[in-house]
Amino acid sequence: MSKDILTEASKLGISRIWLQPGAENVECQEHANKVGLQIISGGPYVLVNGIKR
Repeated sequence: MSKDILTEASKLGISRIWLQPGAENVECQEHANKVGLQIISGGPYVLVNGIKR
């Protein structure tokens, strides 16, 4: 994920951001912490795994 996007999100007042599974890496997490964002990750996600009935 681009550091620029995380930085812009923070400037816009966004405090939490969701990352697709596999996109959450150490560099991304460190930068998010630096700019004050909480990363939502780790799943399972309905849109990824579907809904079990």
